[in-house]
Order: sequence, then C-alpha cells, then structure tokens
Amino acid sequence: MEDSLEITDEHAYCKMVYVNRDVKDVVVSYYYFVLSVHQVPVEDSSFEEAFDEFCEGMTSIGSYWDHILGYWQASHNDGRKILFLKYEDMKQDIADNVKRLAEFMGYPFSTEE
Repeated sequence: MEDSLEITDEHAYCKMVYVNRDVKDVVVSYYYFVLSVHQVPVEDSSFEEAFDEFCEGMTSIGSYWDHILGYWQASHNDGRKILFLKYEDMKQDIADNVKRLAEFMGYPFSTEE
C-alpha cells in the first residue's frame, strides 16, 4: 500500500481526493473482508489476532498507517493537489464538504447555487 502515492509525470497535473474512514470501521471491515475472501467461518477466526496484525501493519495489503500517513502528509505539503477528507465529516456536513470539494476542483459555487 505504501507505494500507492507514487506520482508520475503522467499524473503531474491531476488532483486527488482521498476519503478516509474512521480506523475502527476500517479494522472491522477489513476483518470481515478477509474472512469472506478466504471463506473462513467467523467462529474459526480471532478478531483480536486480526486487530493486532492490522495495528502492526502485518496485513496482505501492507501497513494502513504508512498508507494513510503518506496521503495526509502529501495533502499538507501540497493542498492544491490532494484533498484529504474524512468520511464521517462528509456525512455530518454534506454541504460544507461538497463546497470544499468544488473549490478544490476549481469549480466554486455560491450559497444560492
């Protein structure tokens, strides 16, 4: 996952929107996703073990922490290219986040619109 932020010349003018979920939801979702992919019954698995592996970055997709930190740092280093949004914030204040997204994409709109 940590290589997913590699920006090539081909993407130099692209803007990215990164939507982050609450880590608790990510862990639970990942746990059930892995069980379904590997067809493992819930009673034959340990959420605690999966949680520890997730926290240590020992997942099949790499370290969640490295992944999210990379995008978060990049959004702070160059906020013109990467917009970092939180899913829960988007749900809580849709209008404000749509406005932020529109401004980021270069298409701001007024309150009346």
